[in-house]
Amino acid sequence: MSNKDSDTEISILSRWKQEQSVYQVKTESNQIRNQNNLLPPQKGEALAYNDDRFREDFIKIKQKIENNEIKKGVIYNSLKLKMDFNPELTNLYNSQQCDSHYAYGAWNNKSGFLGISPELLYLMKGSKGITYAIAGTDKEARFTQESIASEHHLVVRGITESFDEMGVNYSVGQKSDLSFHNYSHKLTPIEFEKPLSQRSDEILNMHPTPAISGYPKKSFEKIKDELAFENICSSKYYAGLYKVKSEKVHKTIVMIRNVFWENGIVEIHAGCGIVKNSILEKELEESHMKIRSVLEVVGIELI
Repeated sequence: MSNKDSDTEISILSRWKQEQSVYQVKTESNQIRNQNNLLPPQKGEALAYNDDRFREDFIKIKQKIENNEIKKGVIYNSLKLKMDFNPELTNLYNSQQCDSHYAYGAWNNKSGFLGISPELLYLMKGSKGITYAIAGTDKEARFTQESIASEHHLVVRGITESFDEMGVNYSVGQKSDLSFHNYSHKLTPIEFEKPLSQRSDEILNMHPTPAISGYPKKSFEKIKDELAFENICSSKYYAGLYKVKSEKVHKTIVMIRNVFWENGIVEIHAGCGIVKNSILEKELEESHMKIRSVLEVVGIELI
């Protein structure tokens, strides 16, 4: 798949099948437009959150943690809207994004997705690469909840263990904060020395990371089929991989903070990491906050 406006090549792994059906693409190489004239939001009728499924999966994950089967899991909420969505009439499509977030999308005349992800699986810089452990969310950026430190530690640990298994030398950087719209995450950069190949199977050794999955990774893989979200066909793109390659850049983005549309229905997903001291209502509130942030960033107004 290629962008008709540049030499950029795009490939998509959707849970985790290679997709070649979409032809119009969005990358951060788009020129800045409409800087001074913000486009009006598009109107959408909210149909329903999937709070019941979220609560059900939360209980299952907490039981697995209490039984020492896993230490961390991830559950997802979603919101469906009824609307005719046009990605090219959004500020997200028409604007260049900052370095710490990556705008992306792909669509045809019937369906597609558009988003801006902070989740970088890896970025190649010459002979070195970089990835990020991003986990722990707080609207006030105070990070006082006990679950935040636990979750972030497990995500860093899971990524470094994947590198150990692959025989990759790495160095863990200093933890900092990363803002996304009106809330913040904890972020730890990890540099590695051995460049990864471009083969999808080697990339998938790093993915999914514990940030969007569970820890230990193999233990979570055994139980995730019990979660309601994992059995929903419409979620096939969420947390997939969006791989960008050109003469200037070689990166793979994890597809979160986005909208999907098909046949007049828009769907937005949001995931939350669950550890031993996670509280259901706080996680549910976080899922709603993340979904609202996508609505605002993309430019959708509920009616």
